[in-house]
Amino acid sequence: MVFLFFAPDIQAQKQGRAYVDSLVKALPAIKVDTDQARLIDTISLLYNTINPDTGIKYGNRGLALSQKINWKRGIAKAYNGLGANSKAKTENAIALDYYYKALAIFEELKDDRSVEAEYGNIGNVYLAQRSFGNADYYDSAALHYDSIALGICFKIHDTAEIVRHLGNIGVIYDEKKDYKNAKNYYFKALTLARKNDYKKHIASNLGSIAGIYLSQDSAAEDSLKKAIVYGQQCIELYKELGDQLGLVINTGNLGAIYLGIAKLHKDKSEVALKNSNLEHAILFLKTSVDASEKIGFLDGLYQCYQMLSEAYTLKGDVKNSYDYYKQYVIIKDSINKNSSNENIANLETKRALDLKQKDIVIQTNQLQIEELKKLNQRKTNILFIAGIVILLGIMVVVIRKFLHSMKSNRQLALERKKHIERIRAQKTVLKDIAYIQSHEVRGPLSTIMGLVDLFNYEDPADPNNIELLEGIASVTKRLDKVVTEVVNKENVIYKDESMDQDEVVE
Repeated sequence: MVFLFFAPDIQAQKQGRAYVDSLVKALPAIKVDTDQARLIDTISLLYNTINPDTGIKYGNRGLALSQKINWKRGIAKAYNGLGANSKAKTENAIALDYYYKALAIFEELKDDRSVEAEYGNIGNVYLAQRSFGNADYYDSAALHYDSIALGICFKIHDTAEIVRHLGNIGVIYDEKKDYKNAKNYYFKALTLARKNDYKKHIASNLGSIAGIYLSQDSAAEDSLKKAIVYGQQCIELYKELGDQLGLVINTGNLGAIYLGIAKLHKDKSEVALKNSNLEHAILFLKTSVDASEKIGFLDGLYQCYQMLSEAYTLKGDVKNSYDYYKQYVIIKDSINKNSSNENIANLETKRALDLKQKDIVIQTNQLQIEELKKLNQRKTNILFIAGIVILLGIMVVVIRKFLHSMKSNRQLALERKKHIERIRAQKTVLKDIAYIQSHEVRGPLSTIMGLVDLFNYEDPADPNNIELLEGIASVTKRLDKVVTEVVNKENVIYKDESMDQDEVVE
């Protein structure tokens, strides 16, 4: 039995009260509206772990001030504080609405860091609802938003937030009992946290990994021993950090692990090992109980009392087993009353969460449609560019043929001086060629150049470009016919020259 996740931050409540009081005292001295709104928003957010009702009052005060001065960032921060306090009161539908409002403004301001935080907040609201029912539904929504937040963290290179979201995603898979993926994300978070010496994240992920080994295969002693190794490392680090809640949770978890090992020793020959592990379990569980009483952590007391009762039963100590069971029942009744109030809030929340989940599906489909449009546009652009390249290639070939013909004509002109009689005989042919070159070649070339100037290079997909390409192709074919006619006439000249040379030989 592990109570590792979603424990209230009691330590923060005790340490934060003095700090919040100091901020409240400093508030009257702040004269600049934006500075005052910023401080009010901070006070509102901090109150979510102390007194959410007071936090909501400050949140509404900050919202009114920011709206008055039309300060968008202040409005978004006020919504964020109101969301945090509403979530603390289990008014999750209201919290979700505030977080979405904050998200919209931060996206408009292009504030990636705040956008990432809001996606994470929304994911936490969904995950908190899984115990209400339809866990797969809420897990999927939480995973969706945490994954978006993680992607933004990679984009802005925020290593600490990457570690946090990797751990959060591990928690989601852990709750789904997908231990393989959960352990994978926890180890990723642990590796990155160790690399950057994020001790708080190192400790939390060590505890998470210990919980995985306890949950994954509670009937295997090897897994439970691994859980002990990671659990002890976790406890030592929480001692170093002075984190009382972390110590309470993970000391209790270590007691649960030893209790699990003790249950495996069922043979009479293993009585000594069984009792040894029971003693360790009782020691750690009692330590957790004492610390839970000091900080008022009812969930810790509830679960430790239950496990202590079970441990003493296995040990054969009926009196202590019964005493701890009575305390377990008392705490359980108290927690159940609170749970009933939360369930009422959850009933009001379900419809809002259902609507938001539909929004997720719609957004996903829209993204897929946009990607498909972009892909089709890229294909169209490639086809246009390929068409242009082919036409330019044809033009190069035609022009080269034309230039070659011009060179041949120059050579013929030199030969004409030596063969006046032959020139006279071929005068008509040469006149035709000259006419074709000056009239029928120049016209198509001018047309091609004009069409090329009209081509829309900035938007290859412009429908007019297709007509231009068709026009260029048509003119090019006509030019090719003209050049072919020139070549045919030249062949007549070559034929005459060949005949002249044969006559000379003879």
